[in-house]
This record gives sequence, C-alpha cells and structure tokens, in this order.
Amino acid sequence: DLLDVARITQGKLELRRERSALSKVIETAVEAARPLIDGKRHVLAIELPPSDVEIDADPLRLAQVISNLLTNAAKYTVAGGRITLAARVVPPNLLVSVRDSGIGIAPSALRSIFEMFSQVADTLHRSEGGLGIGLALVKGLVELHGGSIEARSDGPGRGSEFVVHLPLPIGTTTGADGEAAQHGPPAPRAGRRVLVADDNRDAADSLGLILGMGGHEVRVAHGGREALELAAAFRPDVVLLDIGMPDL
Repeated sequence: DLLDVARITQGKLELRRERSALSKVIETAVEAARPLIDGKRHVLAIELPPSDVEIDADPLRLAQVISNLLTNAAKYTVAGGRITLAARVVPPNLLVSVRDSGIGIAPSALRSIFEMFSQVADTLHRSEGGLGIGLALVKGLVELHGGSIEARSDGPGRGSEFVVHLPLPIGTTTGADGEAAQHGPPAPRAGRRVLVADDNRDAADSLGLILGMGGHEVRVAHGGREALELAAAFRPDVVLLDIGMPDL
C-alpha cells in the first residue's frame, strides 16, 4: 500500500482501464476481505442493482479500493457486527458504499481521515498493525478514476459509512427501474484455457482470480499429481506451473 501511495503521489501509477462488470469487481473485493470478516464473525450484506452495471475502470485497482474499505470496516467493528456493501446508480455516477456498525468517527476527524498516516486516537489500539495509509490509498485510486470519496458517521460508537462516487461510462443510460442499462453486447475477449498449479494456495488462488477477471477459463491445482489429472481432463492452452511442489 505504501509503495502504491508513493507511485500515486509521483504520478507513476497507471490504471489499466477497461469495461468491467461491477459484479465481478465486487466478487474479487469480497473474496480478498472475507477471511477477516469471517474471522470476526461479522454479517456481510451485499446490495447490488437488479441488473449488472458496466464501469470504465481498472478492475483490480477498483477491487483493491472496495476490499480496503471492507477490511477497515471489519477491523473497527466489534466481533459479531454488521457490514453492508451497497451499489446504486445515481446518474451520472455509480455510488458504492461500505457501511458498518462499528466504533464510528468523531466529526472533527472526518476530513483528516484520508490523510497519510492518519489514525483517530481512539482507534489506535484496534489498528492491528496498520500504518494509517489504507484510506489515503483508497482516496488516491478513486481520484485516478475521476471519482471522489466521502466519510460519514454520526459520531463515536455509531458506525461509519464510506461512499465512493465513480463516473459512469459515456453511453450508459438508466432504464425504467432507475438502474444502469447497457446497449449492445460486450466486446468479445480472446480468452484461453489456463491451468495454474502451485502448492502455495494463496498464490495459486489469487492468480486464478486475476486470470479469470482477464476473461480466461481457469482451473487451479495445489499439487503436481492433481495438476496432471486436471491437465488431462481440461486440456489447457497455457499452464503456469510451480516447479517445486512437494508431491511431484
């Protein structure tokens, strides 16, 4: 995160923008934040538009924004709390919000909370090793997308909400239900059949998610023998193979 903030500050971080389905971005973000949410026994509610929305964004960076907000909500909410991730279309913007039932934010801290190394004094013991740079990174990535972010809270002990405003792509209109409607089919992608084999489960699964977002059909194996069986059945075009797996 610190390196990313440095790149943004120096104008060296470039987005890889493409037409992306909001649902896929949300899925990736939730997957990244899920271990902490589940570990603290929080209830996560997800509220999305009835029809999927396409956005002009870097899907990995936008997923990073949302997962950082979800992780923050999980950290600063007492175990067994509630987190709501919601998205809705308010032309010309898409609004994505993360709301929690956590410890809240004092009114005086709402503006400074997006500054580098900013941590509210009452929350330091809950930071779990954080340096106070996550929200600065979120703000920088959102602004690179031409959007903005705001923090809301009714005060300490009353939860908080972070709302991301992102401009919708030109040509996006709203249907009778008020949600985004897309005209014409999405452009076809040159996807390949890819097998990822690595006994490092986190590395393999993360790489599989990234490739899946790139339009590829992916299978993941966590051992050499499993990889051989999958290769025979799946017949991949490409194999990304760890050569040091323990069983083969």
